[in-house]
Amino acid sequence: MSSKKLTGNKRIIHDSVVDLYNCIQKWKFLTSDCYSTVKSICLIKQNSLHDEDQNEAEEPISSFSELENLSCELLQKLKKLEAVAEKIRQIPRKLKSVRELSDLQQSTDENFDLELSKLSIICETSTEIEQMYTKEFKMKSNIAKEICILTKESQLTFFEAYWKYEPNIDREIVDSYLKRMIFILELHSQLS
Repeated sequence: MSSKKLTGNKRIIHDSVVDLYNCIQKWKFLTSDCYSTVKSICLIKQNSLHDEDQNEAEEPISSFSELENLSCELLQKLKKLEAVAEKIRQIPRKLKSVRELSDLQQSTDENFDLELSKLSIICETSTEIEQMYTKEFKMKSNIAKEICILTKESQLTFFEAYWKYEPNIDREIVDSYLKRMIFILELHSQLS
């Protein structure tokens, strides 16, 4: 089924699933980019903590300046990530609205129940994906706020690992859900 021939609710559903797929790809890129900044911040903080243990001296101004620059850089990158997280949050709402509209239309088409069933699956899976990414974004925001003021190496290591491995996002489930939605809508040839 060509996407050029779709109109109305089918077009909205199609576009929403493609948007979700693209947002997840963008999320992966942005979190990887942010991770390099988080890793740099952790390295500077760990060196600073190590130097404090060795010399009992205060944090040098150069490392403070570097931390400030990296913190600003992380904040800018986090704003981009927030835009992606917001778009991910909006997709299930849009799909739910389409589903409610479809319920109200009560089509006489014999394929209506099948289409409504597919839409229900897409709504449920997009909502689960949205919940994972929303929770992960909240944690990343908290990490970004706290990482530059941590005073223990174990906390820095934990935050760095938490950012990298994203425990709120189950990649296998997300990939499975995306594949399911793509095959339901027969988009697999368009997203390859």
